[in-house]
Amino acid sequence: HHDRANRKIDWTYKVPLLGGVNNFYASVSAWNNIKSKSQTISIDSAIEDKNESTLVINSFGIDKYKDEFLNLNYAVVDANAVADIFFEKTEKSKSKRIKTLVLDGKAKAKNIRSKLKQLSTLQASDTVVLFLSGHGIAINNNWYFLPQEAEVNWGDYYIEKTAISGKEIAAAILETPAQKVLLAIDACQSGAVLNDFESFVQNKTFQQISEDTGVHILTATRADQLAPEYEILGHGLFTYTLLKGLDKRNGIYNADRWPKDNNLTVGELKKYVLRYAPLLARKLNERSLAATAQRGSEELEVLITPAQLTTGTDFKLN
Repeated sequence: HHDRANRKIDWTYKVPLLGGVNNFYASVSAWNNIKSKSQTISIDSAIEDKNESTLVINSFGIDKYKDEFLNLNYAVVDANAVADIFFEKTEKSKSKRIKTLVLDGKAKAKNIRSKLKQLSTLQASDTVVLFLSGHGIAINNNWYFLPQEAEVNWGDYYIEKTAISGKEIAAAILETPAQKVLLAIDACQSGAVLNDFESFVQNKTFQQISEDTGVHILTATRADQLAPEYEILGHGLFTYTLLKGLDKRNGIYNADRWPKDNNLTVGELKKYVLRYAPLLARKLNERSLAATAQRGSEELEVLITPAQLTTGTDFKLN
């Protein structure tokens, strides 16, 4: 590569090989996201990859906050249900699975950060599912997940200093060697977290890695919306829709529709949630089934539009 002064600049990246054929190419981004792409070089790994492929599920849910005014009804139920359904119904080909639940009193900022840091110890062949359910807030286009010790009178300063930022979550995903990642968030204003990931996509290192991997983010709402809970559903609306997509009818996942081929992908699951969560919210409102707890507000009218970001390739969940 040459810069504007025509000086030669070299970059070196270490990429772990998987068992079998590994394909490599170089991609350079210019202004307006214009990309160049080199020819592909294939390397057949001579040594069989002996690392087990592991499905790692980290699920965080907080109902009982230090400040009772922040308490929720179904965040813990949501975290348990999502962890269970991924553990039991997906990635049957995985020979090893790890399910970690971080709930209520254990979901303090220090412990959440510790769990995120552990992602850096995974293998390239692993699949990661991160799920967060609780209170979220956007401040100056940055998103924060409130830990269990949060209090209602925390101002922006304490939130920015103590809460788990979207940038921290993005950094943890950037640093993990795992090449398949799904992050799902059921919290208010969670769409703001996409800003943090888009900034990483601009990063040349992340952009290079992302084209050989699949990092997918799915959030309950846009950056300006609240994430409702419904007593009649027993879940947050977003989580309920996510679980329905992963449920089966006649042996086929509900979200296996584009195409219906007995192969459920992350892309199909995201498309299912994006399409059906707003329809369900509208139906519930038309029937005057009010939300029993709308995070961050007592208003009954619900507007919910899930948001998503796709970086890299799609991958199968079954």
